[in-house]
Amino acid sequence: MGSTRCAFLISTAIILVLIQRSSSAPDATTQALINNICGQTDNFKDCQRSFYGDLYSDTMDAKGLTQVALALTLESASDTRIYLQKAQSDEKRQDVKNLYRICITQYLSLISNFENASLAFAEEEYKLMISDIEPCERFVNSCQLVMGTKVADLGAKNLHTKVLVRMSLISGRLIGSS
Repeated sequence: MGSTRCAFLISTAIILVLIQRSSSAPDATTQALINNICGQTDNFKDCQRSFYGDLYSDTMDAKGLTQVALALTLESASDTRIYLQKAQSDEKRQDVKNLYRICITQYLSLISNFENASLAFAEEEYKLMISDIEPCERFVNSCQLVMGTKVADLGAKNLHTKVLVRMSLISGRLIGSS
């Protein structure tokens, strides 16, 4: 199972890199879906910017937008985990190192859940995908709670990741209903 998941994730990443991104604006139906999804996040503009930067077609349904959101969330969470690990190794104070450790653990959980959600998405197991995504906002919130405003960059990364998690959850719930 682990090697299958790894092979799937590597294949998905390669496909997403190779897919030509659309350079024109989305059609009216896609734009309405994006507006619906983004209107349910904490930052409408960040959500829109995220989708616009990674649309691979002018016309996308909820399934296509979910695929984009899942990939963006995995990328952001992985980047944040790397940032946290570097910050932890650079930190001199043990109490702050321990806080970083908590955040790293939370982001590892988020990444694991999104890997599982991506696999469920590929297998068209959308209810399972949603159940993998649902606890992930809590992981980001836990990191934000323990770190507070100690690290400004981390606050921005947490907020962006939280928006991406919401995008994945909301768009995933729309599959089959749009």
